[in-house]
Amino acid sequence: MIILLVDQTAEGQTKLAKIFDEFDPVDRDALDIQLISANPNDFATKINQCDVLILGPELGLESHRIAKQAKELDPSLEVILYVGSCGYSGEFFRQAHVAKARKVIPVGAPSLDLLQELVAIHAQFKIAGRTKKGKLVVVAQVKGGLGASTLVAALGEISNRDTLLWDFDIESKDLSRSLCVRSSQSKSFSSLIQGTKELTRDSLRECCVGIGNSVWVLPPPQDIAAGMDLIGHPDSIKLVHRITELARIVFDYTIVDISGKLTPSTGTLLRLADEVIVLTDDSLLGLSASHEYFEMLLAIMKGNASALKVVCAGAKLPSQEVNKILKEYISLPDISWNLPSIPVDTAASKWAGSGKTLYSLGSKGTKKALEDISNSLGFMEQTTQRKRQASSEPVGWVRNVLQFAANI
Repeated sequence: MIILLVDQTAEGQTKLAKIFDEFDPVDRDALDIQLISANPNDFATKINQCDVLILGPELGLESHRIAKQAKELDPSLEVILYVGSCGYSGEFFRQAHVAKARKVIPVGAPSLDLLQELVAIHAQFKIAGRTKKGKLVVVAQVKGGLGASTLVAALGEISNRDTLLWDFDIESKDLSRSLCVRSSQSKSFSSLIQGTKELTRDSLRECCVGIGNSVWVLPPPQDIAAGMDLIGHPDSIKLVHRITELARIVFDYTIVDISGKLTPSTGTLLRLADEVIVLTDDSLLGLSASHEYFEMLLAIMKGNASALKVVCAGAKLPSQEVNKILKEYISLPDISWNLPSIPVDTAASKWAGSGKTLYSLGSKGTKKALEDISNSLGFMEQTTQRKRQASSEPVGWVRNVLQFAANI
């Protein structure tokens, strides 16, 4: 939310800005507040840059003219007026209404009065699609070895939007190690979990390690105690909510590799997710694990079951055949089975530490399946897809096999 502050003097503009200093950082981040300022002579040149216009008390009755002019330039603009105690009257309210201002706030009112109005505006912007809301995708697997980390890495490479890959595996850290990212590169994550450092957009960014063009990794915390708290402590539910909220603001996509873990934290992610991709296969262990896993998963996801999508990895049977087998035990909606299967590919065991992913190294059939999955999630525009099909080279990814070997 970009807010334009207009008052007669620079001092007046500064006083308006100081009101925002009284907001809790959590609220400032949640509203994604950015401030710009102008004087009455040049404010019109900045109207197209902002979502909300706040007019200061030094303007007096002039604020009505400015509000009216601003609304004529941009009818969707929300206008809030501050007024001194001597001008706080019914007549001022009536003139503000004529100028189509949203709210009149007296100088000296609690900052919460402004915050309440901005929260209401932000909620309206969400409904209208005017605010950035990144997509949250959770990737899980019914048993080990099905390739959750492999799929997350590949989706990260395919994506041409700002994308965060969140490694939730505090033990083996497969995703981070495969992408040559050390936990020591994200020392501050432990501080956020333990509450010794405030969680804000900036502090979250500090925990993320860039690995390519617009792709970042959030590795598990270096401190194992902090990692245990993150996945298992009941208080972590609030933390995961907060990280997810910030990630939606900072990144276009957040893809979380939870492997097969079902904990209070992963349960929260599953309920918040826009899409949940679960990897399975047609082996005896895979089918029996699917029965048990999906039963628990649906109980955890509650009202978010429609987000569930199944991907068969390395299966000999088509996904619809696997669906028929599992239907005897548990019923998933047909839409859950619309994603393509990922074929058996020897490159799946070779991509880790190469600076590439299964998307770069895989066969034509593997690439097509990964692109279809990516497109269904909106990660990849068609123009970019055609461009990347012409070359197997990844774009901007690290290439450091020796570093990977050192991480093992």
